Amino acid sequence: MKFRIISFLYLFFSCGPSIPSWVNTQPTNDQFWHGIGQANKILEKDARSKAKEFAIHEISSQIKVNISSEMEITIREANESLENMTSMFMKSRTNLLIPEIEFVESYESKESFYFYARLNKQKYYETLKRLRQNAAKTALDYIVEAEKSFNANSFPLIQKAWQQILPFADEPLAVTYENRPAQIYSLIHLKHHQFTERIALVSTLKQKQMKTLIDRDNTLMVTVMDSKINERLEGIPVKIRERNQEFNFISGSEGTILYPISPIPTIGGHTVEFSFNESQLYEDLPAEGELLDITPSWNSIQIHVIPARVEINTTELNLGQPLAEPILKPMIKQAFSGEIEFVESNADIIMTIQANTKEKSRRTSANHPFFSYGSAEISLMDAAGREVFFTHSLSDVKGGDFDSQSVAGIRAYEKMGKMVLSELKSVLHNR
Repeated sequence: MKFRIISFLYLFFSCGPSIPSWVNTQPTNDQFWHGIGQANKILEKDARSKAKEFAIHEISSQIKVNISSEMEITIREANESLENMTSMFMKSRTNLLIPEIEFVESYESKESFYFYARLNKQKYYETLKRLRQNAAKTALDYIVEAEKSFNANSFPLIQKAWQQILPFADEPLAVTYENRPAQIYSLIHLKHHQFTERIALVSTLKQKQMKTLIDRDNTLMVTVMDSKINERLEGIPVKIRERNQEFNFISGSEGTILYPISPIPTIGGHTVEFSFNESQLYEDLPAEGELLDITPSWNSIQIHVIPARVEINTTELNLGQPLAEPILKPMIKQAFSGEIEFVESNADIIMTIQANTKEKSRRTSANHPFFSYGSAEISLMDAAGREVFFTHSLSDVKGGDFDSQSVAGIRAYEKMGKMVLSELKSVLHNR
């Protein structure tokens, strides 16, 4: 009986799956490039997929890409990095040839997952030749279509042409373009440059000069033109940059973009920049696709900003008596010194402030402070139209002092000053 049990156990374990030879020894058949991928089941979330990925990577690392001297010159003339281009070639080519890879076998141990893949060398070179020819033809078709009717879609077509030939750009790809021999790599770069040069952004300002705070009816119009035929272009993305913010627009049916310019709070030169936002045209292209170099060229316009003229009239009373020195008026002038020119006449805005303090009740003992309560009425009027566009009231602004009712009123003025400045900045900057 004991002998039978031992025999059964020996037979059971001897029939278990054996470790394939390729797990420990790399296959040597010269007709193939071989790739063995291994992934730890504990460390990798999807060990099977990871092992397959490693196997493909091992195959691709054995396929050498030798950039021809002719292509090396072309790449450098296009200001491309030879190292980066080689890396892109291999990445694109590997993705293209995955369907040709034969996934031979997989093996799973207690700790790891293994994957064995191989690529037939002869099949690889035959497939590469066929795909290279197809890519050149497809890329040329994209170029012809892009040239046929120049518009926003011409740029994605050129990028598609580039993505077509990228896996094969280690060697020149000869084509016939407009009855002349051409090298497709150079042709794509040339067309991309020519297309970019055709985009002309013409700017027009409604007002070249603005006054701080009050001028708000100003617009920048950008017209997108095809400089080759002097026609307006619809559907071209433009990026506008102002005050460290960027805004995206698309040219309308008349080729124009209207950008409203908000009131400008500081005097001097104010810059608005704008640029052809080429990258926005490629948002629908495959995310993994490599793009031709995009270096935006920025245009700019300058607005001359001069200070608004403000006449400020204040009546400042403390406990019903005029202050020896006004408090609110100098605070306002200092706070807006870089934005406003304060004048006695010929103003753009007339600011009126009436302020006073009062005692509501007497203090109960010498151990308690004096309290005064401030109030103020503020109004802003458009001097040209004599129209009041802002009013604000403050009341019961409390100030206290242990020694004097009058000084308590001054403390109330100090608080009112901060509140008045906050209200004025809010209305003038957001008017």
